[in-house]
Amino acid sequence: MRKLYFYQKFDPEFITKLSLLYLDSMPLQERDGDSVKITGAKTRALVIEDQNKYGDEYGLNKGETITVKQLGINAEDMEKHFEFMRTPCKIEVEKATIWGDFNDKLSIYGKVTPVRERKGSDSND
Repeated sequence: MRKLYFYQKFDPEFITKLSLLYLDSMPLQERDGDSVKITGAKTRALVIEDQNKYGDEYGLNKGETITVKQLGINAEDMEKHFEFMRTPCKIEVEKATIWGDFNDKLSIYGKVTPVRERKGSDSND
């Protein structure tokens, strides 16, 4: 059978069951002939917990990295709001594609935002 991958959909709930830590951001570059244009940022996050079920197994993607392409975002600005390996983050998926010979690659366009932990009433905010 051909082109069955057209019928394989990404379920955004997958991302909500991951706990992520910010790694880094770099400029997202797009080639246009001989020139290169910066169109946004590529942000990487580390999966520190995976509550998704894969058949009879859980947590298979713990330790993996996820790259999110964010259009219209400056990579340097991202670095101001996140701290390497210390800032929990979440991904809001705008578009995701599963691809690769074994359907093991994930391409995501979306938004990465920090998750601010709630502090108790005894904190000095």
